[in-house]
Amino acid sequence: MRTTTFVVGLCVGAMTVGCDAADDGDAVADSSGDSRGDADGGDSSSSGSDTGARDGEQLLHEGARGSFFEDLAIAPDGAIVFTDLTGRTLLRYDDADGVRTLATLDDSPAGLAFDVDGTLYVTAMRESILELDDPFVASCTLWRVDGDGTATRLLDAPEAGMLNGIERVAPGVFLVTDSSAATIWRFDADDGVLTPWLHDDRLAPVPGFEAPGANGLHVRDGVLWVANSAQAQLLRIAIGDDAEPVGALEVAMTSVVIDDFAFAASGEIYAATHLRDVIRIDADGHWSAVPVTEGLLVGPTSLAFGGAGLDASAIHVVSDGGLFFHRSDPEAASPARLVRIPVGEPGA
Repeated sequence: MRTTTFVVGLCVGAMTVGCDAADDGDAVADSSGDSRGDADGGDSSSSGSDTGARDGEQLLHEGARGSFFEDLAIAPDGAIVFTDLTGRTLLRYDDADGVRTLATLDDSPAGLAFDVDGTLYVTAMRESILELDDPFVASCTLWRVDGDGTATRLLDAPEAGMLNGIERVAPGVFLVTDSSAATIWRFDADDGVLTPWLHDDRLAPVPGFEAPGANGLHVRDGVLWVANSAQAQLLRIAIGDDAEPVGALEVAMTSVVIDDFAFAASGEIYAATHLRDVIRIDADGHWSAVPVTEGLLVGPTSLAFGGAGLDASAIHVVSDGGLFFHRSDPEAASPARLVRIPVGEPGA
């Protein structure tokens, strides 16, 4: 397995990757020599206004100052649903109607994923991230949101440290990253049970370093890919037909600081760094920053390609406006935003 080093300007102390504008670089790929692996496996602003600085780039929604847009998912009808961690709301965007509130929760929503029937499952925490002494240890909960916006807290998870990303791996079966407990959990929607799926030190955060461990996760061709932000790695493990892990967790890339990511049909990876850049990683492990108007995306947290009714050759990116790094002074943060960026290729 070949190892490649991927560097995005990591400034040790507070996690401030991209303190200067990112230059192109090379990722360190896995030992197979393929950086993608061998898997078969409030106050809101404008909606849909073109910034004019980049061809086709659009600011779709700007939240009130102090908003923290954390994750997004594409609904079965093609709409974008995204979480506002501090506003405790799920927001829904489509090109025809713009943004509306889908649901309001009693907890702070983090990750979200749709089941095959359109039911939405959401990881959350009872506290506000602005109140936590340790931003990666919280009182975790998991919610169901029906199509009409009815939200139900399904369970408390005192055994978890920080439930974060969530991905459907089979109808009614989801995997959930724990950003502080070096664990991926399995959630079965039919019985409402959360159980450990995989525990590995490579999923853990780095002590004393203010960044989450296991974070965004996605399945492609029967392989689960997981970003560890603190350890600056992209990991992978095969999944069996029973939705259980097959083999060992392995490192696909090192020195790659990723919050969340998406695969293009070409196999390239587009990633949000939660700092200042959205990056593209090609099949050879070479990366480059995706051109975005300066200052438009501060703290990009999650992204996804467009679905039905949206531009399928564009990524849709949410940001926190840098609020995570300005938790002690939220007024110093920029507004959280939802932005569309054409990239000239569809998602996988």
